[in-house]
Amino acid sequence: MEAQQRISLSRNRAKRGKTFDALLEGPCVDTDLLLEGRLAAQAPEIDGRVLINEVPDGWTPRVGEIVRVRVTEAHPYDLVAQVVA
Repeated sequence: MEAQQRISLSRNRAKRGKTFDALLEGPCVDTDLLLEGRLAAQAPEIDGRVLINEVPDGWTPRVGEIVRVRVTEAHPYDLVAQVVA
C-alpha cells in the first residue's frame, strides 16, 4: 500500500495546474463546504475523487453536470480543484 500511495501521489501531482472535465456528483460526503466529483478516469468507489473548493460567483451546481476544473492540489488518492469558467 505504501508503494501504491507513492505512485498515486506522483500521478496526481502531474495533474496540478491542468484543467479537466469532471462529473459533478454533489456535496462532499465528508463536509458540506466542498463539492465532490470525478474525472473520466476515476471509477466510483474504486479510485479517488475530485474535491471542489472554489466555484465562480453566482454559479449554481447541478448534480450530473460536466464542469471544467483546474487541479490545485494533489493528495495520494484525491485531487482538489476549482471550477473554471
